[in-house]
Amino acid sequence: MSEPTLTTLPPGIRDLVEMGYGFYYNTAAAGVAAAAAGTASAPMLWNPSDSDVRLKIIKIRYGSVSGTVIVGHVAYGILLAAGAQIGTAQPIVSYTAGTAVNAVPGAGRVSKIKFAPLTLLLTAAPTYLMPNGLSSGGALAAGPLYKLEDYLDGGLIINPGVAFFPYISNAALALTAAVSVFALEIPISQTIS
Repeated sequence: MSEPTLTTLPPGIRDLVEMGYGFYYNTAAAGVAAAAAGTASAPMLWNPSDSDVRLKIIKIRYGSVSGTVIVGHVAYGILLAAGAQIGTAQPIVSYTAGTAVNAVPGAGRVSKIKFAPLTLLLTAAPTYLMPNGLSSGGALAAGPLYKLEDYLDGGLIINPGVAFFPYISNAALALTAAVSVFALEIPISQTIS
């Protein structure tokens, strides 16, 4: 399968990107450490219950930065009933906000998703949702470049009141990676195609 570009995306997705509904949520190039789901599992994309959008995940990329890879896999986590507010009595206690980048620079549309690229505190750990297909059978030696990405093509939609965690692990992978999520913020009033 070739790399999807704006011209090869299905028409419904392409049209929404061109209207400014496509966003990139990127961690810093220095990356974040993979860890089992916990109360500080970053990065996080939180769709507040009052956002009036659904977050349609299109693609997630991982750029390896450093670490020791052992047997394990990278997975997704989810936090249901995440609400719309932060605070000590809320599911999301605090976070340091990151900035989403519109896929059409200058489009003027601002993300409604709350994005925590590195620092956050939750009342309870997110639930393990599913593996994303990136696995390690053991220690990796230095070698050729490789591509780590999951092309979901909208196969996961985050409703309002739910938080999504694109980089948790089932083991102590000790792997630091930069993470980039490309998704569409679709107004609930629109049909998802």
